[in-house]
Amino acid sequence: TYSVSFGVVPSQKAYTEFSKNNGSYGVDESENALTGFESNGLATLTYTYGDSESSETKTVPYEQKPEIQVSANKLSVTKEVKGAYANVNDEFKFTLTLKDEEGNPVNDTLGGIKFVNGKYEFTLKDNEKVEFNNLPRNYSYKVEEDSYDGYETTYLTGTESDSNKPSSTVPSDTFTYGNKDGVSVTVTNTAEAVPLTGITDNTPKGLG
Repeated sequence: TYSVSFGVVPSQKAYTEFSKNNGSYGVDESENALTGFESNGLATLTYTYGDSESSETKTVPYEQKPEIQVSANKLSVTKEVKGAYANVNDEFKFTLTLKDEEGNPVNDTLGGIKFVNGKYEFTLKDNEKVEFNNLPRNYSYKVEEDSYDGYETTYLTGTESDSNKPSSTVPSDTFTYGNKDGVSVTVTNTAEAVPLTGITDNTPKGLG
């Protein structure tokens, strides 16, 4: 008795379909929720037995269709507003840019989010946080906030499994999901008082 074992690697199509279904595998004809993707549509096994002089080759159907499970990724964006001159009630506009594994802008609904020309816009206030779940692996993401006068903007980007990267005053890095647990971005807007320059205007002022 002989046995053959092999590994199955999910395709990008599996990851993308999982995200299109917002974290599910869909339903079958009886409308039951599926527990995975079938790992093959049609497969055969070809083998050769016997010695070199009298060997024989046969091909038999591989009828099993074992299911394979995949996972998605998560992106979280947190907003912080600081400084003596900051207004914690201000609303800030963000753009999330999404590109597929080939670098093309996405025009599709993934993880319940509709992307148009690769972009999705949202707003956040101080201490607010938004989470994007069920985003496909091997896609690239970038978070960018609109520019606002009077505020200095810093980004702190990291993964749930790695330490955060140093902050910067440029939009968050373009990051690609592979086998990471997820990406978190904290965007801080700071508005401090204008420092004194030591220059004064002592010119007498008359009443109008």
